[in-house]
Amino acid sequence: MKRRKGFTLLELMLVMVIIGILVAGATITFGPGLQKRAYRARMSNTLGSLRVGAVAYYQEHGVYTAAIADLVSAGYLTSDPSTSQETYAVRTDGGVRATRATAPYSGEYVDIDAAGNVTYSSGLQ
Repeated sequence: MKRRKGFTLLELMLVMVIIGILVAGATITFGPGLQKRAYRARMSNTLGSLRVGAVAYYQEHGVYTAAIADLVSAGYLTSDPSTSQETYAVRTDGGVRATRATAPYSGEYVDIDAAGNVTYSSGLQ
């Protein structure tokens, strides 16, 4: 009797089903953490740019502005980074803050003070 080399279609389908189950489990387990880190990274990156603009504005004008529009009109930013998902603000002490506006982390924030210290609200830690 001649033996064939290789796998049957049934064996290949069974392996695909097992891989699918493992991927689905990993997505459920790791998905929320990845999403939280993505929000933190995006907001922190934008806040870094916003803070650089605020410091440049301070160096040129001698005061911090609380209006992002002032930073845009002075050429330190190309546009207001606020979206329907996040709101960005500059404080007159030189700090900046991003607040999440939509679920699942509605109301959570990332804050960078004038000294450059980053603070995350409890939901984004």
